[in-house]
Amino acid sequence: MVLDRLCFSMKEKYDEMWAAYTRKKPKDSWKARAAKYKKIVNANVKFDGCMDETDVANRFADKFSAVYCDSSADVDAVSKYSDLYAAFKAENMLSESSCRGVSVEMIDSCIRGLNHGKACGPDNLSAEHIQCAHPSVVVHLKLLFHLIISHGYVPDKFGSGVIIPLVKNRAADLNDMDNYRGITLVPIISKVFESFMLSVCRDVLRTDPLQFGFTSGVGCSEAIFAL
Repeated sequence: MVLDRLCFSMKEKYDEMWAAYTRKKPKDSWKARAAKYKKIVNANVKFDGCMDETDVANRFADKFSAVYCDSSADVDAVSKYSDLYAAFKAENMLSESSCRGVSVEMIDSCIRGLNHGKACGPDNLSAEHIQCAHPSVVVHLKLLFHLIISHGYVPDKFGSGVIIPLVKNRAADLNDMDNYRGITLVPIISKVFESFMLSVCRDVLRTDPLQFGFTSGVGCSEAIFAL
């Protein structure tokens, strides 16, 4: 019986690796392999001065808030952005050209491009909720995105998120808070909108030739080659 469960678990892992490979997502395939061979980590993690989960959450909140930067406090940057936005709006670049790009097909493509198996944000919605929803959701999102671009206003909820700590190095001290990095889980609709805006503005977005992180088609191998 134990052997059967073990064989089933191994088959499940191999199926996950194969499915990621056939979807041409090598990163997911490597993640599945790493999960298959990963070492068991001691879950008994304790932080100095913390008595319960609330104390731990407050300690992490203090740690992450210390590195928080309020971009709206930079008066010069806000003023420069406002001037650029006014210039674009005066030339009808936003209201005409951008709004013409809001199509059901493009939004549907952005939704299908969302990654599976990701944690929910503050709205308790995942990519699977949107992808498996009624097709009319795409129409409503088209109207919403059209209004956002036309009026230059983004819902306040798009700026909300839940920060969770993730271990940087499992081989290091898990009781050290410096061994954790914060990851923000944002509302899934804001992810769709972000993907949509990247698609619309792809032709005018430029990055440095030496930018390898968070850039499609390049990664560690290219950075090592450049070095």
